[in-house]
Amino acid sequence: MAVPSAPDSELPSCCICFEDSGTPDFRFAELPCCGTHTDSTVRFCQLCMRTVCNQGALGVGKCPRCRKFLGVASETADPLTITFEVRDRTGQCRMCRQQKVIVANDQCDACLFGSRHVFRYECDGCHKFQRVPHPLYRYQDSPAAFSGATWACHAGCGTYTHWRIASADVPKIPRQDVPDSWSPDNEAWFEEIRAARSREREERSGGCTIT
Repeated sequence: MAVPSAPDSELPSCCICFEDSGTPDFRFAELPCCGTHTDSTVRFCQLCMRTVCNQGALGVGKCPRCRKFLGVASETADPLTITFEVRDRTGQCRMCRQQKVIVANDQCDACLFGSRHVFRYECDGCHKFQRVPHPLYRYQDSPAAFSGATWACHAGCGTYTHWRIASADVPKIPRQDVPDSWSPDNEAWFEEIRAARSREREERSGGCTIT
């Protein structure tokens, strides 16, 4: 994973927001999936990882390092301590009825995510477009390739065919879910996290009264 250049600092810093251990409330996240990696430069602070979880459906996000599903397990204010948990319970998804990892609301990630991000796809048989409530782009090697997975075509074929996401919808895919083969690094996703953290700081400062 490519890591963006951070400002010069003698203190260890988060590779997303670039804040270092001298910042108030700063603490590296203890990740249950792949640890803190204290000997690595690819480390994330608690607040950035909380933002990663908040960006996902029902508070479940993907670890930027290993891509496992994570959620906030608990949080205390003084001192700020956020603990995270891996969402890896397996069971039958109530939507697709398959045995998968259940991330939230008794649904697998694909069904949960697809119900909130419905995109248009082109059928490789009739080349007509259809809205599909499932992230079929995850099975595409590139934005122009047709997926390896099939879906029922109600636009013209009347059978199960392969699909590719409409080019106009590619930019609408949430940055944290863009397939690794499409994107060389996480910088665009990290930039969204920095923007969210900046909005949080503005909201907190706007609520303070200076006398």
